[in-house]
Amino acid sequence: MASEASLLAKLEQAELRFGLADDEKLAKLLDPALPNILGFLASSSAQVRSKVMAILSHLNKRLKGDTSIALPLRALSKQFLNPATVSFVGNFSLVYIEMGIGRVPASERGRIVSPLLVGASQRTAQQQETLLQLLIAALPSLPLPTTAAQIDESLPFLHGDERQADRKLVLAWLLDLLLYMPPLTRTLPAAENAPAAAAAAPPGLSPAAAKRICGKLSPEEVQGEMLAAKMAVLRLLGASRGSAERQSPPLFTAAETLPHLVVGSCDSNGDVSLLAEGLLRKLGKVDIDSASVIDALCALVLGELPGAAGTAGAGATDPQTQRRAASVAVRVKAIGYLSRSVAAASHFPATLQAVFHAIFGADSTPKLQEAGCQLAQWMAQHASAPLLEAAGAHLLMGLLRVLRGEATPTLRRDAKEAIAMRCACYGALALLCRRTPSLLRKDETLPVDLFRALADEDGGARTPLHEALSALADVHAQNGRRRALPARTVSSLRALLLSAATDSAPHARLAAMTWASKVFPADDAPSRYLGLLGVADERAEVKEAARKVLRGDEDGGDRGHGGTQHDGSADAAKGEADADATPLRVGERVLHTDSSGVARLATVLQAHTDDASAQYYTVCFDGAACDAERSTERSRLKRARIARPPLATLLSIVMRKSALGLSAEIEQTWVAPADSSAAAAAAWLHDAAALPEAALPETIRYLRDCLQREADALARAQQEASADTSMKDSSVEGRKAPASAKLALGARVNALFGADSEGGARTGRQLLSLLERSLRSAEASRELVGEATAALFALVSASETQHAARSGSLSGWPLAKPVADAVVWLQPLILTKPSLDDAAQRTLARIVGVSSAADASDAAADALIGVTAKLPTQDMACAAANELRRGLGAVLLTGYICSQQAKRLRDSGAVAAPEISRLHDAASAAVCALAALLSHRQPLIASAASSAIGVIGESAPLPLPEGEPEAVAGEDSAAVKDKEEKSVAMPPSQEKEQKTADTQQVETDGKKNGEGAQGAAERPPPADKAAIVRELKLLLPKEKTREAAVEAIGQILSGEPHATFRNSALEALFALASTKDIALHLKVGEALALAAVAEPAAVTDASGAAPNQATTAPPPLPQIKPPKDPAFSVDMPFAERQAAAEKAGVAEAGLRLMSFVLHRVLLQYAVDWAPLVRQAAAAWLLSILRKAQGAPELRDAAVHVQRVLVGLLADSQELTQELAAKGLSALFDSCDEATKSAILQQLVRGLQSTRAANAAASGGDMATYQELSEIAASAGQPQLVYKLMECATTSAVWNTRKGVAFALAEQSQDHLKEHLPKLVPTLYRYTFDPNPKVSVAMRQLWTSLVSDPKKVLDEHFGAVLQHMCDGLIDRLWRARESSSLALAELLPGRSLIQVRPQLVDLHVRLMRAMDDVKETVRNAAATAWRALCSTCLRLSDGAHVSEAAAAEVLALVLPVLLESGLGNATEEVRRLCTKQLLKLCQVAGAHLAPFTTRIVPYLLENLSGLEDPMLNYLQLQAANVGVSEQALEAARVKAVRDSDCFSALEQCLKVMDETRAEAILPQLSNLLVRGTGLPTRTATARFLMQLAQAQPILLRKHAMPLLRTLKQAILEERSGAARRAYASCAAAMARAAPPEPLGELLQGMLARYADGAGAEEEERLVIASLVRELQRSASDAMAKVLVDWLPMAFVGRHEPRWESERAVPGEKDEDGKLAAVWREAYDEAGGNAGAVTAHLPEVLALLRAFTDGVSWALRRAAAFALLEMSTLSNGALMKRPEQAEMRKLAEMLCDGRKMREREAVVPKLQAAFKLVAPAPSAAQPIASADM
Repeated sequence: MASEASLLAKLEQAELRFGLADDEKLAKLLDPALPNILGFLASSSAQVRSKVMAILSHLNKRLKGDTSIALPLRALSKQFLNPATVSFVGNFSLVYIEMGIGRVPASERGRIVSPLLVGASQRTAQQQETLLQLLIAALPSLPLPTTAAQIDESLPFLHGDERQADRKLVLAWLLDLLLYMPPLTRTLPAAENAPAAAAAAPPGLSPAAAKRICGKLSPEEVQGEMLAAKMAVLRLLGASRGSAERQSPPLFTAAETLPHLVVGSCDSNGDVSLLAEGLLRKLGKVDIDSASVIDALCALVLGELPGAAGTAGAGATDPQTQRRAASVAVRVKAIGYLSRSVAAASHFPATLQAVFHAIFGADSTPKLQEAGCQLAQWMAQHASAPLLEAAGAHLLMGLLRVLRGEATPTLRRDAKEAIAMRCACYGALALLCRRTPSLLRKDETLPVDLFRALADEDGGARTPLHEALSALADVHAQNGRRRALPARTVSSLRALLLSAATDSAPHARLAAMTWASKVFPADDAPSRYLGLLGVADERAEVKEAARKVLRGDEDGGDRGHGGTQHDGSADAAKGEADADATPLRVGERVLHTDSSGVARLATVLQAHTDDASAQYYTVCFDGAACDAERSTERSRLKRARIARPPLATLLSIVMRKSALGLSAEIEQTWVAPADSSAAAAAAWLHDAAALPEAALPETIRYLRDCLQREADALARAQQEASADTSMKDSSVEGRKAPASAKLALGARVNALFGADSEGGARTGRQLLSLLERSLRSAEASRELVGEATAALFALVSASETQHAARSGSLSGWPLAKPVADAVVWLQPLILTKPSLDDAAQRTLARIVGVSSAADASDAAADALIGVTAKLPTQDMACAAANELRRGLGAVLLTGYICSQQAKRLRDSGAVAAPEISRLHDAASAAVCALAALLSHRQPLIASAASSAIGVIGESAPLPLPEGEPEAVAGEDSAAVKDKEEKSVAMPPSQEKEQKTADTQQVETDGKKNGEGAQGAAERPPPADKAAIVRELKLLLPKEKTREAAVEAIGQILSGEPHATFRNSALEALFALASTKDIALHLKVGEALALAAVAEPAAVTDASGAAPNQATTAPPPLPQIKPPKDPAFSVDMPFAERQAAAEKAGVAEAGLRLMSFVLHRVLLQYAVDWAPLVRQAAAAWLLSILRKAQGAPELRDAAVHVQRVLVGLLADSQELTQELAAKGLSALFDSCDEATKSAILQQLVRGLQSTRAANAAASGGDMATYQELSEIAASAGQPQLVYKLMECATTSAVWNTRKGVAFALAEQSQDHLKEHLPKLVPTLYRYTFDPNPKVSVAMRQLWTSLVSDPKKVLDEHFGAVLQHMCDGLIDRLWRARESSSLALAELLPGRSLIQVRPQLVDLHVRLMRAMDDVKETVRNAAATAWRALCSTCLRLSDGAHVSEAAAAEVLALVLPVLLESGLGNATEEVRRLCTKQLLKLCQVAGAHLAPFTTRIVPYLLENLSGLEDPMLNYLQLQAANVGVSEQALEAARVKAVRDSDCFSALEQCLKVMDETRAEAILPQLSNLLVRGTGLPTRTATARFLMQLAQAQPILLRKHAMPLLRTLKQAILEERSGAARRAYASCAAAMARAAPPEPLGELLQGMLARYADGAGAEEEERLVIASLVRELQRSASDAMAKVLVDWLPMAFVGRHEPRWESERAVPGEKDEDGKLAAVWREAYDEAGGNAGAVTAHLPEVLALLRAFTDGVSWALRRAAAFALLEMSTLSNGALMKRPEQAEMRKLAEMLCDGRKMREREAVVPKLQAAFKLVAPAPSAAQPIASADM
């Protein structure tokens, strides 16, 4: 009780003092009293507590009445933070702190509030609210740290792991503060008795949160504080852990501040938003995939995170705690960040809810809805597959609602935001189709909706809509998976596509084509009909898509074009067998093989697979009636793999819908489709659009393709069935050889028209009817007529050939009657139809000719007589188009009909039947009539007549007498010998003139014989074979008729190789050698080949018995004249060539002309000196090699042919090269294996013999032979030498390699693809060859061989990169340049795995290439270097790659750049390597840290080497060129600091941690002392200074050793710039140095300074400058050791001017350099009278040392210092005991000691200290300089 009483007494006394004290004294009383009184609240006595409350009540009244009374906030804060304080007491302390915070200056609030927030997260909710309210008031004055060590002092609640909860609490409060938006209007008071309406919370906050922000103020009152508070919040969020100039790390991480800055950037106040935007830009790279960042952004969008435990309002139903979504602008920006986060796409369910909230929210705006749609697209693209499967339905529902306009009912459809929303939704829909197809497959209405949208969709959204439709088509596709769609879906899709295909909008038609090609299989007839509709579209893109519908699945079926042969491997065959064993689907096309081996095409109608062991199917055969179904077991069925619809079904659709209409006759042949697919098509046809006429050409082509594929499939099945049957037989002869495509087509056509196939006959008749209508229609275009003509000829020709091959004659030909009926209308068509072009007219004439072969002899003779009568006469000009057309048609009809009858005459032999004789007479008359037209005035008629005679002569000998031959080979032997000797002795120039004369003679002969109508009238009409040949020769000089004449001569020769006119015809062809017309020469070559390969016909005796060879010997062949000196070497002596010519010139009956023709071209024309003749010979050889493949004569002469072609490959004419190269390729393909081996060995030997000669030509034209030959060697196939055309020739013509490209381009792609991996590297490099001709040719070759370059390069990237890397150091400049250019294209976008093996070599070799002797190589290497640098930067980018990947790249690249790059002898290489090093340091970020210990010393050491040597030379010559040495040094130092190397050093400094910094300190210390060059030394000092600023704690233990090193370096350094850099560095070290060692260091330096004998003027200036820099940069440290240096500064201010300074006029009385430095140091340290007095003993000791010293300058300084001391503080020092010591020093200075300016100083000393002046001594000298 006594204790309680005493407490009460004390409280009463306190209360009395409070009551008596006025307001001014109350504050002083509260400072110690208030915290103590509050402490009594913890008493257990109720009376004490009651008394305390009374006192507090009194205080509260006075404090509220006077806000000027200050409260003891620091004491209250201490009491509040004391853990021993009772919570009740703490609450009162906090109340008074809150009351007093506004009473202190604003600058003090931050320092008071900051400690209070430590542990705030552990406080009660009420205390947290109060503390955060205090934070609002203190934010503007919150102290920000300037160093990392100050964080604990200024912001203790943010630092340390144990305070993370406080940090989160403050950040959440700051976010609420930024979110708070004061109301725009004042809140009106509620009416009396009216219910209180809850105020709406600002966006992003709950009512409770908004109330916490306002505190005790109303929203209107708090509005004025918000701007300053928000600006202060942003200032705090943007603060760093140290000085911003030192680029210290930020106080908050980017992930922590991103939500705040997003909110701030959308603030309504411009200053706040501008500041936040700036901070956002400086934020750098944010880890937006962090879960905390995603949650924070989603919370801004949603207001409340769904199911987030621990969040405010999680699961709460109280509206006061329910947060609203942030403002629209904030949500838009937050969604923008979410749309860049891959992890956010899988953040379920928050992201999905954000999508729906943004799109369908009540307050959503178009901009927000657009952002929501983009987030939906991002989610569809990047969400994890399991999540998308689960949540995809909800996402799809939202997308469809947007597309239907439910999200934007008030927004115009053509508004920009609405279009953007639909674009994003279409994109998301396309992504969902690709990622979750099963989800989209269930919605059958979606395709309908999307197709309907095509009609009115805006152009901006049309492309993504097409993408969505295309992706949806893939969802419904049934091609690859053999998955059949439900019947209802198929019907609806067909109707939908049909409607879209005929829509007026082109994009709807394009989408329909896309769906038709993807959704339905290739054998679906209705969808292919849509494609036929599309090919006639007016838009090119629709046409292309329609063609893809028809032919886009070329690889889908086993077409087997070229016959029924299969080149499949065993694995492929096994795969087909497995596929055939799987169950069939309904509607699939199959091949049914019956027991007799007959194969038929059918369609599966029903599958009965209940019993797996006995599966059977119901099928319907193509063209059969609907009831003609058959059930069959699985073993008899095989997948057809035709990839085309049934011909019968598609043809039925076309016939129904053809725009040409149907004749009555064709209508009668029409019956309803038979099979189920055709029936379905018929039902679908009702609404289908008519097929336009423009689509019929493609329709006919497609129908031909369907027919050919069906034919191939049936032929394969038939052969397989035959093979199975023959396998049972041991005889191999029973097996049939594979059929050709033509025979297969003929078999199918004959089967269609067979009497046993009613359905097939109907299909065949319909096909012929379609072709007839196409040909006879008046509206038919030329293209349609041409296609119909080609199709009709293909059918007739294949059918006739197959039937004749099977039965030996045309008896019983199924197509005889239909073709005979067609001839009735074909002949008038040929003669009169205007739309027939030349090719179609000729083809139709051939059809009529083929049909005549089936006629009887009399009928054929009548037909021939009839068409002969229609031939034009010489009098007819045929100038009019109709007349010309009729004349040409009659000529062609006569020729083709006569050719068929000539065959009949040839086959009949000598049979003298009347009908044969009549036919012979008709044929002879027809030929004579045609021969008469050869001289017609109309060139087209003459050319047609030539062609007609050629056709007749090719089929059989002309039915005319032989006639008299021309005297070509009839010269006597003496004349021949004389002519030969003349030709041998003739020089090349004369020989060329002679050949030209011979050619002109041909033209002269033609003129002599008479040309034109007049000449023809004078000449008798040709009546024999020789005359016809002479007439044809007259056409050769005429440009318009010579090609037809050449072709006719070759055809006639092929019919009779050894006729009497043979030599005349051959000489006429060879005489064209010097004509400059490559097309003509190709024709000549074909004619020669045709004649050369023709077998001589056997003759029969008069009785028609067994044939015997002709008894009459053929005429001798013309002479072959090889030149003695050929144009190029062919490795054959002249005698050997003469012998070969004589042997080849022997003409024997039964021998072909191949040997003669080939040797004459090789021995005479190919080696001619005239370029045009060689070009003609090359063209002839190419044609012969192509037309006569496999000829034994070619195999025998293959080596000789190869030599000639190789020689021509190096010809000066580019066209000759191309022809020769093509010829080499054809030669290799035409030889058998033995011959190939022989010519290959010869070519390889030639290559090896010339490589040595070519190797010396570095970079020359032929020096790449070895490289090119390595292509074949690397492929392991020596025969590829022919594909690459490496030439063994001595001519150095670089264009040879273009010939290589031509040769290789001619090869089969299938043959080369197996070697492609080994060919790709070199071929790819040659596409960048510096020779434009070579590069263009190689690019064409590359394009032809490589269909997908990106894929091929990815597959063979390692080999390609290695090849390019090797090419960089090749001895040939062309290889180096092309490799560099190829690397520039190859490297971008590559991964680390791809480039890792060659990364180091690429750097080294490109550096070497950039120093190449050739400029173009250097430029190309620089381009490749840029590509390599970009790749390395991308692979080491710390923001996009993992730490391990970046570290691996840096570990490979940095050593190369440092060792090989920075030390390179070439300035340009050093510059590029330095830039690359800087960029690597910039992008690598934190990944660079492990390499800094190697980079920093190396860069510092090589800085001097990287400096321009001219600067160093200029430094030495500075005095001579009038440049200040100090100015030049300063410029050099500045250049180093601005260089790329130093920037790289600064980047290293940013990521260098304490361990690595400590590791490089010894090397830096060594460079300070032993570094070579000014750049190295100054840069090292600056880097060390920056390191001291960045790592102050680390430098504490190393400060003194470094200071000693710097001291030594400063004293030894002669460069002023380097000394200044050292001094600045030393100052930075001094800040971390302990006082004692620092004092010792200063003492040592000043002792050296005071040693007048050892220190020179410059050295003393260096010491003074160092002291000054230490004072400036380390003032705190220097203040602790003032006693060690301030006396020296005091005295040093009086140092005299140097001798060099005395000569400057006007500055004699001013301080010198040394004195000025000391004065600055003294003044900056606060030197004054008090400082001198405080350090008077040290000053006097220093003066005594200077007085006793030997330096005159220091004595002078001591004297002036004494004079100053005598006047300090009005002479106060003269009254101190030390006055005697001062007087004694003055006496010593006046007693005769030498010093500068003695005459002026001594009197002043004597006057100041009242000394007696000694008598002057005459012997005493007056000195003015130091000893």
